[in-house]
Amino acid sequence: MLRSLGKEKQLHGGFFDMYAVGDQLRIDLRRSEHCADDPWIAVRKRAHGVVDVGSAARPSGHGRTGLRSFSVSGRVAKPGVHLAPAGITVKELIAEYCGGMTAGHKFYAYLPGGASGGILPASMGDIPLDFDTLQPHGCFIGSAAVIILSDHDKASAAARNLMKFFADESCGQCTPCRVGTAKALSLMQTSKWNKELLEELSGAMADASICGLGQAAPNPVRCVVKHFGHEIE
Repeated sequence: MLRSLGKEKQLHGGFFDMYAVGDQLRIDLRRSEHCADDPWIAVRKRAHGVVDVGSAARPSGHGRTGLRSFSVSGRVAKPGVHLAPAGITVKELIAEYCGGMTAGHKFYAYLPGGASGGILPASMGDIPLDFDTLQPHGCFIGSAAVIILSDHDKASAAARNLMKFFADESCGQCTPCRVGTAKALSLMQTSKWNKELLEELSGAMADASICGLGQAAPNPVRCVVKHFGHEIE
C-alpha cells in the first residue's frame, strides 16, 4: 500500500510526511490516530489526496487541511465520533455533524479537548478546532474529545466534577498534584470561589507537578474564573 503512493521526492499531508530516500519510501506518521485514516490514503493513492478530502468538504478550511475524528458528547442531538475537516469550529461541528443541540437546550459552553482541555463559552465558538488555535485561550484540543454544555448546565459545576476526577486519578507521587487537586476541590465547593487562592494553587500545580495530569488539572478552573465569573461570584 505504501509503495502505491508513488516516489515523489517529498510530499506533505495533513496526516504524514513522505520522503523518497533512494529506492525506499519513508513515511512519518504524526499521530497514532492516522492509522484509522489509511483507507483514504489507499483509495486516493497519493499523500496529498488525504488533504484534498478535507479541503473539498470545507473549501474555506479556516486555513486548515485534512480530516480529524471528533468525539462529541453532551447536549447534542447526535453525539458520537464524527469525521470532519480539521479546523472546523465547534458551532459548525454541532450544526453540520451533530444534528444541532438537543431539543430545548441552547449552546452555552464547550470543552474542546476533554477533561483537561479547558472550558470556553459559546461566544468563542468560532475558533478553529486545531492544535495551535486554542492555546492562546488557555485550552488545547488534545484527542478532540469535545463536550457540549447547554444553558441547563453550569461551567463551574463541570469544572468541579473534573477536579474531583483529577483528585481521584492522582497517583499521589508528587505533592503539588496530590494536595493541589484535593485543596482545589474543597475551594470549589462554595458558591463563591476564592479566585486569588485558586489561581495561586493553579500556578503551583501547573509549574511543579511531575506529569501532565497535575499540570493540566487547573485549566478548567482558570477558564471558569476567566470566562464564567458570574457563576462563582
